[in-house]
Amino acid sequence: MRRNDEYVYAAPSFTRPAVFGPADEVTDTGLALGQQCLDQGRPCLLHVHYMDTHLPLAPPQQDLDALGFGGPMPVDVSKFIDATLFITQDNGLVEIHEGLNALSDDDRVAAELWMGRSYAASLHFADREIARLWAGLDALGLLDDTLVAFFTDHGERLGEDGLWGHGSRASAIEQDVVGFFWARDIVPGAHAHPTGLIDLLPSITDPAVVDFETPAWWSGFAEGITGSPLGEAEEGRPVFGYASFGAGADGNVSVRVADRTLVYTWSGQIEFFHDDVDPTERQDRFDASDPEVAALWDLIRADIPRIRAAVPGLPPPLAPPGLSL
Repeated sequence: MRRNDEYVYAAPSFTRPAVFGPADEVTDTGLALGQQCLDQGRPCLLHVHYMDTHLPLAPPQQDLDALGFGGPMPVDVSKFIDATLFITQDNGLVEIHEGLNALSDDDRVAAELWMGRSYAASLHFADREIARLWAGLDALGLLDDTLVAFFTDHGERLGEDGLWGHGSRASAIEQDVVGFFWARDIVPGAHAHPTGLIDLLPSITDPAVVDFETPAWWSGFAEGITGSPLGEAEEGRPVFGYASFGAGADGNVSVRVADRTLVYTWSGQIEFFHDDVDPTERQDRFDASDPEVAALWDLIRADIPRIRAAVPGLPPPLAPPGLSL
């Protein structure tokens, strides 16, 4: 995405074997671009993107040590470290699941331990680098008249339900995110209604007057999807989520209205969750005769033609038990 000459992006540098540029390099780039914003003498949008909690994980030893994870692993971890590198391939979701799930039970336990420790240490690394970025931008005076939007992109599975990484299921573990706005003079408040990252851009600027280029891989899904400024969406607005379409795995779509979520897999599997009492969506309450299920299913069913148009070659969807297409 670009905002003409006013949009600057601190992208991962792709210099380490684990695919994504480490947080310290991203911070250095972000501060250099912050200085560039200052030198331009006009407002700009600075986007700094930390990828360290994204598979494959490669935290610095310093952060493993800081959390007490610096000792040797009890087993050889190379086999499943290598397996996570398949995420870089076009069919990464399939490869990573098959590679890790083919391990013995003991090795799977070790893999989950290694993943959990590596994820925590990667988060620790990103956290201390965000603190360095914040201090650097403050020293430049760039936080004095600035709106900061902090948001996460997605969750990451560390073996739950036999799944690893993200993009495999359009459910809470992968798709619930954290976000907040900050400014020196901002009025404290909170927005508790369902929202999505599609609401971020209209909350900070007017998309009609900003030239953002939509990435080709997203253009099909993005067509017809628009967000609303935070707090201005119609009450009861459905929030959709998508995963795996075109990624070599079984695509699925979710829809949430208030505190109810329906997750449909293209091959016919379906799940229903009460997010008010089950926020991580672990207890499936699907009942085809439930009127809440029927209402959410109508929303998904109406979206299927748009999905099929956006993903050429997608096979026909299968109807879930007790429901019709």
